[in-house]
Amino acid sequence: MAIVYISGLLEIILGLALLFKKQATIGAWGILILMLLFLPIHIWDVFSETPAVGSHKAALARLPIQFLLIFIAWKVKNNVSQHNLTNR
Repeated sequence: MAIVYISGLLEIILGLALLFKKQATIGAWGILILMLLFLPIHIWDVFSETPAVGSHKAALARLPIQFLLIFIAWKVKNNVSQHNLTNR
């Protein structure tokens, strides 16, 4: 349970970092890395007899959403990085 609270707090901190110009790149990279780190857990849930999300349907629905969120995080990271390069 501690991992859930710590990762949630980290997600909030990284999300807030996106609001500040100097920390936005760190926030975007952090969110992307965090989602990639949790991807194996989502895949494991699909094949687990007792998924952490409650049901196999929920695990199956959650996996493509995770890939979509990773793609969005990648785009945000690229936009933030590009914006920081052009404003130097």
